[in-house]
Amino acid sequence: MGITDPQQVALTDAQVMEILEHMSDAFYSVDEQWRFTYVNRQAETLWGRTRQEVIGKNLWEEFPKMVGSYAHQELLRAARERQPTAFEYLSPALNRWLSIRVMPSQSGLHVYFQDISARKAAELASKPTEVADAYLAAVVRSSGDAIMGLSPEGIIESWNPTAQRLFGYTAAEVVGRPKSMLGTAEQHAEQSELIVRVQAGETVSLETVRYAKDGRPVDVILNMAPIMDAEGQVAGISATMIDITERKKAEEALRRSEERYRHVSESGLLAIAFFNLHGEIVMTNNAFLDLFGCTHAEIDTRQVNWAQLTPSEWMPRAQQAREEFMTTGRIRPYEREYFRKDGTRFWGLFGGARLDTTDEGVAFVLDITARKQAEEELRQLNETLERRVEDRTAELTRSNRELDEFAHVASHDLKAPLRAIYNLASWIEQDAGTLLPAASQEHLAKLQARIQRMNKLLDDLLAYSRAGRERHPLERMDISTLVRDVVDVLTPPPGFTITLTNTLPIFVGEHIPLETVLRNLIDNAIKHHPNPVRGQVQIDVRAEGAWLEFSVADNGGGIDPRFHTRIFEIFQTLRPSDQGEGSGVGLTVVKKLVETRGGTIHVESALGQGTTFRFTWPRL
Repeated sequence: MGITDPQQVALTDAQVMEILEHMSDAFYSVDEQWRFTYVNRQAETLWGRTRQEVIGKNLWEEFPKMVGSYAHQELLRAARERQPTAFEYLSPALNRWLSIRVMPSQSGLHVYFQDISARKAAELASKPTEVADAYLAAVVRSSGDAIMGLSPEGIIESWNPTAQRLFGYTAAEVVGRPKSMLGTAEQHAEQSELIVRVQAGETVSLETVRYAKDGRPVDVILNMAPIMDAEGQVAGISATMIDITERKKAEEALRRSEERYRHVSESGLLAIAFFNLHGEIVMTNNAFLDLFGCTHAEIDTRQVNWAQLTPSEWMPRAQQAREEFMTTGRIRPYEREYFRKDGTRFWGLFGGARLDTTDEGVAFVLDITARKQAEEELRQLNETLERRVEDRTAELTRSNRELDEFAHVASHDLKAPLRAIYNLASWIEQDAGTLLPAASQEHLAKLQARIQRMNKLLDDLLAYSRAGRERHPLERMDISTLVRDVVDVLTPPPGFTITLTNTLPIFVGEHIPLETVLRNLIDNAIKHHPNPVRGQVQIDVRAEGAWLEFSVADNGGGIDPRFHTRIFEIFQTLRPSDQGEGSGVGLTVVKKLVETRGGTIHVESALGQGTTFRFTWPRL
């Protein structure tokens, strides 16, 4: 025929098909996955099989005896190199000589072949005996199958190059040795039985495993046939082995894939359904039947389709999924509601894909009803929490307003009578100070001191109520300058030294609250030092990412670890009120200022070992 590739000829499809059906060559096409896409009438006749039996199926699975043969190698080479090839080949599947031409196509290969067995027989008959023998020997040497000639007892007498490539033994290593050398000890009985059957004139064929020189197992199809002499006696045995290792690997991969699918299908985790392009569900697993309340009979008789299972409000989204399936061959997973057979609803995660070789698709449905219920409960809980937060915020705002009002009363209205009492005490001291007994003068002094303490307590209470709630403008600060300003205000006693241990950074932050924190800590170190003339305070600041870590360390008397928590509590002091100026609010204010800005503060101290306060402060 003059046609080399139907897709290269400017003919209609019908004309091409007509030519292929009536030409003398047998013809078939395969795609890139080696699946038959077309078989003509002559190929059906030569194979003895109808095209319906092979279309869509894999070439190597339908003709396993080709695997590992010369024809197998040539077809693989034509597909790999995209080059045409032609060759003659003794087909073990048909037991005929074939003339084969292979043409690469856009989607696979076109293969033309003819039965040339009669021509080969005529050629062989016309040759002298010695030439014919040489010709047959050349055929054996060039065969793509491993071929051995055995004695009637199974001793290897010949060994072709393909056998050497397949098993790694040279002819010198195997000739004269029993064929059983390619098997294990457990296979010796089996091989002896095969020899006996062939000696009886039987031809045997089976799939088995033989072993290469390096111990590698080789899956083969073993064909053994008797060679008869002129008297009809068995003069030898012909043994052919076709390498099917790759086919067995493919079968094993397929088996594992099917096993994985079976585990998934039977696990009950996913409802799986196969459907046609009309939306009819044609096959499901048990999980699908349980989820939707259907029966096998309803599925088998096509009584169930996706439209019946879809609520009306979800039909537009289902139509989008169908269009996506028809266009792209897949459905990206999405969430939707479904009907059960009894009319109840549930939520499912749905996705699917089109099967490559058929007009069917496969879909999965994962029941996510429990998750959707949990999401709804979480949404309702969030709404409840948001309302509670709003209520608590309003309550806190009201509480803060009342605290402000109380602090205002405490700092203004309560101070008025205190000032009056203090003034009266001062007048008494001026008018009759020298006339009063010593005890009365002491009582009068205590009265004035406690009035001043009460006045400071009211000031500190006002400061505590406002600490942390007021936000101050951000300023660019030089901490060294800030510390010097604090020290100038506090005026430490002579001999008391305050030092900065490193170069302190410049940063942006709230100036007033940070100054308040440092002033309280340094003031505490000064007021509570047992020997102020030898007092020392060291201030250190280190940058840690978005935070500054401050430390204020003194060499004072220290604080018993039992009181490390108590000192941060309001109105708590470590001295009786008459022995110190503190109100027990300063460190509480410090803690509140630090923590409302996200920082932390703690104390490190022991009696007689000084005190170090460490706190963190945000920087911008």
